[in-house]
Amino acid sequence: MTESVHRLGEDPAGRAAALDAAVEALLSGGVALLPAEGLYGLHAAALRPGAAGRLAALKGGPPRPFILLVGAPAHALALVDSLPGPAAALIEREWPGPLTLLLPASPLVPGDLCRDGLVALRCPGQPFLRELLLLLSEPLLSTSANRAGSPAPRSLAEVAGEILRGCDVAVDGGELSGEGSTVARPETSGALTILRRGQWRPV
Repeated sequence: MTESVHRLGEDPAGRAAALDAAVEALLSGGVALLPAEGLYGLHAAALRPGAAGRLAALKGGPPRPFILLVGAPAHALALVDSLPGPAAALIEREWPGPLTLLLPASPLVPGDLCRDGLVALRCPGQPFLRELLLLLSEPLLSTSANRAGSPAPRSLAEVAGEILRGCDVAVDGGELSGEGSTVARPETSGALTILRRGQWRPV
């Protein structure tokens, strides 16, 4: 198990220490195990060489694109080529929040982070994760903290030992809801295709 485990509580100093440790690990190209939307996730700084490879090795299974997390809705604009259908209104109304959108990728986004020309983006509502993103000022790669094919963990205790040992820092935010983000694709027709149901519900 990673020796750097920080527990979130009411102590501001403990929270600050957790943020500092996560920033240091991520900017060094490391992997951080963090509370996310309803589940624990593995995170790496998207712009650090080799970080995506470390994340993929921990996750296992066939290669697939990671979600890109941004600290503010406006930060997503440089990563997309266009905002089809209801995308702009959803971003304005629902972000920060547990809604992941598949959007046409900007040419700036590496091909291995895309599928069929789309990139998965979210501005998370989870307070610690969003505060960390704003401190970093760069996007994070994110995936659930389980080996491919295994259940996603809602507490640090449910994270497999091999994954914990592979992380550079872990932040314990207690037991989460177990329900992750909703994944949806805005269509040029104005429709919204729900690909995975989660915390966010269409009104």
